[in-house]
Amino acid sequence: MRLHLPNCPHCGEKVGFAKAWFLKQEGEYRCPYCGGSSNVFLDAGAPLFGSVAVIASVIIFLIFRIFTGSISLLGVAIMAVPYLLFFLIAPFLIRLRKPTPRKRPQPPPQRGNIPPSRFTN
Repeated sequence: MRLHLPNCPHCGEKVGFAKAWFLKQEGEYRCPYCGGSSNVFLDAGAPLFGSVAVIASVIIFLIFRIFTGSISLLGVAIMAVPYLLFFLIAPFLIRLRKPTPRKRPQPPPQRGNIPPSRFTN
């Protein structure tokens, strides 16, 4: 797994950081340079990074709670750091792939060749 900004699978043009950040919520990307359409996927490491951010935040909370007896505004700010790092890493976890060609749907059966239904009386 490599952390890098996504590339258009058709022409190889890199997607910018801001555009990649918004792409993570989209299902399809159309390249402004070549006009090629691509499907948007998350890298397999995205759930791992998210889980690490949550676990790190919980550990920071427990450390503050055990050693100080309460949670201060500084503790909340420090707990937010793992989420901020995940927020900044998220655009590097986006992948673009060429869409797979769809199979052509089969034509509907002829009127006289329709098998009888099991549910008819």
